[in-house]
Amino acid sequence: MGIRYETQQWPHDINGRQDAFIPAAGKVEAVWLGQIPNGIAPTPHKDFAPRVGFAYSPGFLKNTVIRGSYGIFYATDNWNELGAFDSAGPDLFVDRVPTSNPVAPTLSMEQSFASVTLGAANLPVGTGIFAADSTRVTPYYEEWTFGFQHTFGSNWLLDAAYVGNEGQHLFLRRDVNTPSLDPTGTIPIQARRPYSQYGFILEPFTGGWSDFNGLLAKVEHRTTTNGYLLGSFGWIKALDLGNCCNYQGIDRDFKALNKGPNDATVPLQLSVAYVYNLPVGRGKPFLSSLSRPADILIGGWSVSGITTFSRGLYTSPFVGFDYLDLGPFANNPLADLVGNPVPAKQSINQYWTPTAYALPGCSADPGVFNYNPCPTALHLQGDAKRNSLEGPGYQNWDIAAMKEIPLGERFTLQFRGEFFNAFNHPQFGMPNNTLNSGEFGVITSLHNPPREIQVAGKLIW
Repeated sequence: MGIRYETQQWPHDINGRQDAFIPAAGKVEAVWLGQIPNGIAPTPHKDFAPRVGFAYSPGFLKNTVIRGSYGIFYATDNWNELGAFDSAGPDLFVDRVPTSNPVAPTLSMEQSFASVTLGAANLPVGTGIFAADSTRVTPYYEEWTFGFQHTFGSNWLLDAAYVGNEGQHLFLRRDVNTPSLDPTGTIPIQARRPYSQYGFILEPFTGGWSDFNGLLAKVEHRTTTNGYLLGSFGWIKALDLGNCCNYQGIDRDFKALNKGPNDATVPLQLSVAYVYNLPVGRGKPFLSSLSRPADILIGGWSVSGITTFSRGLYTSPFVGFDYLDLGPFANNPLADLVGNPVPAKQSINQYWTPTAYALPGCSADPGVFNYNPCPTALHLQGDAKRNSLEGPGYQNWDIAAMKEIPLGERFTLQFRGEFFNAFNHPQFGMPNNTLNSGEFGVITSLHNPPREIQVAGKLIW
């Protein structure tokens, strides 16, 4: 049992040159005016992290160990992001993109950095700025495990464990100046923003969450003269509210729809790695009396490989344009689910069915994704959930054959042939997930390349 305590100040300027739009105040506030602390948010002083773990070998279960643990682990924050956002206040920072005539250049280096007037009051209406969460706290994870290990037979090990963790106060980005929804699609974006003098107001905030549960197991036959075997199995369920930069404007109001499988989740995977020394040749169980020349050809061979089977990754059915009319960072809203997106027989030309989706208010016209496909269209968020589509699974066989020829006591000559994707099985990439592309559900890529073969020789001394 133990406990860890740590505290770390947020990124700050030693001279107090920080200001930012503070959503809680509804305005730009500055450190040098005493309105906010240096570092934007108060330094956290309550980050205690208890830990407990145990290992128990019961007398009634021979060759068995039971293990468990629990702990809280505070995250290392994305200081690059915080540093950038916390130093990009409108009184200190402006983003300019000078343009020139591509035929007869009109800019010089001296002209590229024309003078500007800083300050929130001097910004043109609609300028995008950055915000800072003055109430942010340190992200942390609760982690727990329970498992057992058991040895049996000759050199066999079984290891199985349940692993879980939950992340709290994780960093996400959002646009705190997200326009309100306009079902009619007639009101200008700027008129619907809470702070109409600005454009987007991007803010990193500690509102993220994640949850992971997994069953992990392996069977291992440790290295012997016959070879080696390792079989690993994983069942995983991982949910979250999106990654750090999932800052679509709709996220603030539609967390229920944004909750879904993690972008990198593979729900099921089986992997087997093996090395088998063929029992043929001099000193082996079979053909042990081979002559030296015959043994050079037949004896001393081994076969190895890695075989993997897994389910596919997840993705979302995106409309493909700013149908909600929310401006930057909201160009991929979700559609309405009106049918079964998985056809009876999946193929590379139709892995998912586009007619299973419709724009909100257009359920009678599914599969058509234009700006105004029907008179009843409503510019509202659809009910299809994030990462609700699973891509193709994966299976791969990498195999190698190796032959070693002893050359006296000091030298060994090794020949090997390696076959990647040995059976040339096509491993398909993710289908197109953009509904207005005209190719939704179509696969045009491979997860890995076709079969590759390489042959090598090596002298070992």
